[in-house]
Amino acid sequence: MSSRAYASSRSNASSRSNVASRSNVASRSNVASRSNVASRSHPGSRSTFAARRETSRQQRTFWYHLQELISPDIYIYLALMMSLALFFAAAGMTALYHHEANKTAILNSAAERIKTFTIAKEPSVKGKNDTEILAKTQKLADELAVWTLKTIQLEAAIEDISRKLHLGWVLHKETLYLFDELLKTWEESRQFCEEGHATLVCINSREEEVFLENEIRTSHEDFWIGLIFKGDWTWVDGSKYEHKFWKFNWPVANGNCTVLKAFCHAEAECWENIECNSLRRSLCKMKPNAHWYIENP
Repeated sequence: MSSRAYASSRSNASSRSNVASRSNVASRSNVASRSNVASRSHPGSRSTFAARRETSRQQRTFWYHLQELISPDIYIYLALMMSLALFFAAAGMTALYHHEANKTAILNSAAERIKTFTIAKEPSVKGKNDTEILAKTQKLADELAVWTLKTIQLEAAIEDISRKLHLGWVLHKETLYLFDELLKTWEESRQFCEEGHATLVCINSREEEVFLENEIRTSHEDFWIGLIFKGDWTWVDGSKYEHKFWKFNWPVANGNCTVLKAFCHAEAECWENIECNSLRRSLCKMKPNAHWYIENP
């Protein structure tokens, strides 16, 4: 090859190299330019990315420090506490099971004893099914409840009678009488007796009249009885006016209220009628109460 041809070849190669170099420079310039344009068009992208990186770094730092603070012994302690909790829970459930089992056994034993008692009390239910025996048991329980109530009422009546006897009431033929010595009008005497759950005495037989006459024979004052005139002679308890034990030629037009005379020597002739505002003693009567007795239910 001639020197001119060689020189011409080198010149062409140099020219191509320069073109390629300028092309690469232009390409990098264009990339940088686009990058700058993109950066200018999204100014917050860099700061957002940096904030995320910082947050991630802080979280890693927090967990790292937390793991440093928590000693491995704490994990052992927590595991032990959980084991103890499970143990006590299991123990509690076991105890509850045994308690319920014992309670069931007690109930079954009680039911068996009740069944045996019912059969002994009512042999007719022997061999019957449990439903029939239970019905008979319920009937016996109802009867027992009635008897229990009657017993309570009787005890209360006995206590009331004992208290009244201590206060001076007199018992005669299952009836209580009080011969109160304070002087009162007829109306005051009536109220006094009713406050004691009694009435002014209403005399229903000759035998009762004679008993009362004997009780007050040595008294210094007459006693009001529960007979009053309101168009007709009437007993305060509503009983019929059948038995009459007036003094001879009485009653007279002296008053509407009745007294049983003291120092009366004519048997069964000791009533007088006088003014109701006169002052006399009170004679109270308490009739037998249903609670005083126990009868078959």
